[in-house]
Amino acid sequence: LTEVARHKALVDAIDIYIEANLHNNLLELVMTCMRSRRGGTEELGLAACKKIATVIDFFVVLLRSTHATVGTQLLAVQAPPGIHEPPLNFVGVITQAPNEDVPDPLVLTACLSGIVCIIENETWRPLYLEEIIRTLRLDQPDSKVGMCIDRKRFKDWYTICEDHLMYAESNDWKDEGFSYIPEFNGATNVIAHKTLEGIVRFLGVFVNISEKEDRCAQVMLALNSTGWETKLLRLLQVPSETVKEAVLECLEASDMTDLPEEDANVLISLLDPNQIADEEQLLCAVLS
Repeated sequence: LTEVARHKALVDAIDIYIEANLHNNLLELVMTCMRSRRGGTEELGLAACKKIATVIDFFVVLLRSTHATVGTQLLAVQAPPGIHEPPLNFVGVITQAPNEDVPDPLVLTACLSGIVCIIENETWRPLYLEEIIRTLRLDQPDSKVGMCIDRKRFKDWYTICEDHLMYAESNDWKDEGFSYIPEFNGATNVIAHKTLEGIVRFLGVFVNISEKEDRCAQVMLALNSTGWETKLLRLLQVPSETVKEAVLECLEASDMTDLPEEDANVLISLLDPNQIADEEQLLCAVLS
C-alpha cells in the first residue's frame, strides 16, 4: 500500500471505530479493570496490565491519527462512574498509574505517551494541562513521576519489567520473585528501556514548552529543586541507544549553564566518543 492508501485505511478504520462507539466501550473496560484493585496497577497482574497498556496505546494512536476536532471528541468521552467514584475521561484514566508509588511499567509507559500526545497538541493543551499538572502534582518536588528515575524507585519497578519479559517468553512462567536487581549500567531489559525513554520524553515536553507556558515553567522549577538533570545524567549509563538519545535531547533543550562541575564531568565521561561531534552544542552549553 502507498502512504496515501495506508492513511485512508486508517481514517476509515477510525470512523468505523467512532461510529460503533468502541472508544467508550474500551474506556469503560479499562476503568472497570483498574478500579477492581485499590492497590493500583501493581495488583492487577501482568496479563491485565498488558491489556490495559495495549488499549491505552491504541487510544493514543487514534489521537495522533485523527483531526484535532475528532480527538477532542474522543478525549471528552467519559467512562461510567464506579461505586462512590465519579466518571472519568481519558485524561482521568492516564493520570492514575503515574500517580502510583510503583506503577506497572507497561501501563506507565502507555499513560505517559498519552499525556505527551495531549500536551504537545496546541488544541488540547489548554483544555487538559492544568488537570494533568494538578492531578500528578507536577508543580511539587514530590511528584511521583519524576521520582521514577530515582535509583531506588527504578529498582522497584525494574523487577516488574523482568516479570513481564519472562511472562511474555513462557506460558508456564510463575512469579517466583526476581533476586538480582542491576544498576543502571546493567539494566538490559527492553521493557525497562521503553519505560525510561517514556519518562524522559515526558519530562522533555515540559522543558520544551516551559518558555511559553507559565504552568510548565512552574513544573520546571519543581524539577530543578530535585536535581533532575543529575538523575538524567545517570541514565546515560543505561545500555540503550533510545534512552541515551532521549536523555541527550532533553538535556539539550534545558538550561545546562548551572550544571555542577561534578555532573558536567560525569556527562562528558558517559558520552560515547563517537557521539562527541554530534553533541557539540550540548557540550558547549555544559562547558560554558
